[in-house]
Parts: sequence; structure tokens; C-alpha cells
Amino acid sequence: MSLKLALLIANSIYDDTTINRLVTPEVDVDALAMVLREPDIGGFDEVETLKNEPKHTIMMAIARFFTGKKRDDLLLLYFSGHGVLDIRGRLYLPGKDTDHNFLDVTAIPATFINDQLDDSRSKQKVLILDCCYSGAFARGTKGGTGKSVNTATRFNGRGRVILTATDATEYAWEGDQVVGEAQNSVFTRYLVQGLKTGEADSDADGWITIDEWYNYVYDKVLYETSKQTPGKWVEQQGSIVIAKSSRSMKPFTQLISSHADQGEHTISNGYQPSIIRIFRNAIPVGVGFLASQRHIVTCAHVVADALDIPTQTLEIPTGHVSLDLPFVARGVTLTAQVIYWLPPQSDGSGDIAVLTLNTALPEDAHAGHLVMVDNLWKHSWHAFGFPSGYDDGLWSFGTVLENVTDTLLQIDGLSEQGFSGSPVWSEQAAGIVGMVDSVGRNSNRGFMIPLSTLVKFCPELEQYVVQGEKPKRD
Repeated sequence: MSLKLALLIANSIYDDTTINRLVTPEVDVDALAMVLREPDIGGFDEVETLKNEPKHTIMMAIARFFTGKKRDDLLLLYFSGHGVLDIRGRLYLPGKDTDHNFLDVTAIPATFINDQLDDSRSKQKVLILDCCYSGAFARGTKGGTGKSVNTATRFNGRGRVILTATDATEYAWEGDQVVGEAQNSVFTRYLVQGLKTGEADSDADGWITIDEWYNYVYDKVLYETSKQTPGKWVEQQGSIVIAKSSRSMKPFTQLISSHADQGEHTISNGYQPSIIRIFRNAIPVGVGFLASQRHIVTCAHVVADALDIPTQTLEIPTGHVSLDLPFVARGVTLTAQVIYWLPPQSDGSGDIAVLTLNTALPEDAHAGHLVMVDNLWKHSWHAFGFPSGYDDGLWSFGTVLENVTDTLLQIDGLSEQGFSGSPVWSEQAAGIVGMVDSVGRNSNRGFMIPLSTLVKFCPELEQYVVQGEKPKRD
């Protein structure tokens, strides 16, 4: 049986005061270790972390990591910290006890790591370097930044993939001091985010490959900063699967094209035209949907956020909620008022608001197709939301799980804020079967309010609901 193994190394504190202290490595390692260990995401069998250890300890850990492994084992080695080029252009990774004057005997040579990669029997090896590189030059002279580190030639060999935050020097030595400005690690942040949210699963097949992972990180890093360009070098046959993805978030045009019309009611005609985007000061704070031509349903906490009032407000809010319909009238701001109000309750129930528009609906807007289903267990769901940084919206999908209470169902595949109030579309029922309520803490799961609860709270909605098929008995 093959294994998935990871060794994550971070160095940010150095005895040599000329080597600048870094801010993020330990945090990076902890975050990455968490998603790799998570059974529903990385599913790695073993994840070892080393933080601020001396050279000898690090080299022994790397040697043990690559020794005695099988051909089909997946080995992931990650290093976060400095990388230093000596006067002859040789690359070293400093440990806590590294002396920049004696790199060859106090730092970890890149050649040592390359030898371990070469000697390992595994044919699936991944090396990730989130390093701030510096060029080392003769004392008293100055070397410029931006020079290539030539990562590909330093770690060349078969059966491996190398990912780097950058392949250029960001520091240079001036006398006894390092000059240059280090960037916080956006690279590792997006490595973690791509796995944790499932966003890196670009083809939505439930698996995240090394190529999908890198492509996601590359796009995110370049969008955020022009000072860092990630790199990838592949000497590997076949695709390496890094993680599972129970959730994928994609632009709606991609999702719709992959879920073509399968009947009279589809996501295109029974879901999209009903989607409401709710704002506070022109920033999306949540979602709602048209349950009829006059009723908008959403979460009470979304309305509270939009009106900047306490979530536990007991009286029906009187303010005007700003919104638009992003699929049919994007950018046309409308307003609505609350007519039914049930704030979140201590037992997890409630958190429902029903609004009515102050003006007429845009021409192409219409209510969603509402379907009452007695048993949603294992239904495949879709929802559209507006997580932070995605004002145009993204899709999420997963599986409906068990009842948490009489008024809440658990759903997997939801791990990010921004979907509260979104209607939940069931593929099996071909209709809207409930509403997203909240995201679970430290998990890839959230909660939905079934349509039966919404109708019980607002009986006026019942006339717009059709009854789905009864669940089949074994």
C-alpha cells in the first residue's frame, strides 16, 4: 500500500544577525500541515514539521524522509525560509545556526537535497521552496537583486516536481548586511487556500492535481503582487494527485456549461434569475433569492449586516436593504424592506428574513423553482455566493448530509463565508430545496435551512412550492 508523506520545514530565526528574521514561516508550516493532515482534503498519512532547527537536525530529517520509501509513495518536502547563494553561485538553505561567512559547513547545500531526491525510490516527489533568495558576493562589494537562482538546474532529475515562490534573488549582500525587502508569503497562503476551499480543483472532478494546485497559486500570486513570480519544473510522468476536493468554486459560466439542461427546470432557468446580491456600502455581504415575484428570502444575519444592526435585534428592521440581481440586472441597485423576521436563536434555529421589493422587478428576473423534498440525504447541491474578494460571485457544490436539528441540515463542501442566504439547488430534485445558513468552524462543512422550515415560518410561500418525489424505500 502506497503512502502520502510530507516533511515541512520552516526557519525564521537565525543566530547570525545579518540574516534577516522572517515573519511567516512557522505560521505557513502550521497552516499547510493542517490541510495536508485533514482526511477530507490532503489525507496524508504522516506530516512532520520542523521549526527553527539547526542544520544537522534538518539534514538528518531530510535523509530519513527520503530513505526506505516505496516506488509508489508520494513524498512532499516543503521549505520556508531564506535561500542564499555563495560567492561561487552555490545555493544553500540556512538553518538556525548558519553562519553566512561559512555557508559550506553551516548551511544545507542544495546538492544534498538533490542527492536525496535522486537516491529515493519514490517516483512521486514534490519539492516546494517558499524562499527569499539572496545573492552572496565578495565582502565589501555589492550584488544586485533580481538575478535568477536557476532552480531547475539545481534540482534536476526524474520523478519529481519542483514548485517555488520565486526564482529570483530578492536580497543582496552589502558588506556585512543584507539589503532588499522580503515579501510576506502570499505563495504559501494560496497553497493552503487552494486546498482548503477546493478552489484549486479547476475541472471540478473532486481531485486536485499538482498542476491544478500550481496554476491556482500562480494566478493568485500574480494578481496580488508584481514582485513575485512562482515557478514550476516537472520531470514526472503522469499526474500527481495532491488532495481531494469535496468543494469546487468556479465562475458560473464554467459551471453552467458543465451542467447542461437536463429537463424543464435547470440551474439556468430555475435558479440564476432568482439570485439576489445584498450589499452594505456597495460591498456584498450575502445572498438572497426570489421565492415569488414579491418575496425575497435570506438569512436574518445577512440583513443585519446589510443594515449594520445587531444580529439579535428582535423587532422587524425598518431600514432599506440595497441589492441587485447579478444574473439578470447586474449593477442595477434596488431596495427592499423586511416583512418577516426571525433572528438566530440559541438552539440554532431561526435566522430567517423575508423581504419585499420597493420597486418592480427587472424584466428577466423571476422566482426560483422551489421543490419540497422529504429526504435530502446524499443529494448533490449547488449554491452561488460572494466570498471576500469575489464580488462577481462563485459557485460551490457538495453533498447534503444528516439533520443537525429539526430546522438545520449539514452539508459538506462549504468552507468559506459569503454564501449565507444562497438558495440550495439539488441536482436530484432539479430545484431549490433550501437556503445556506452558515459555515461550520474549522471544517469543510456548513448548514442549510430546508424549504419545509422556510415555509413553516412564512406560510405564504407554500403556494409557490411543488412537491418532489417521495424517497424510494429499500
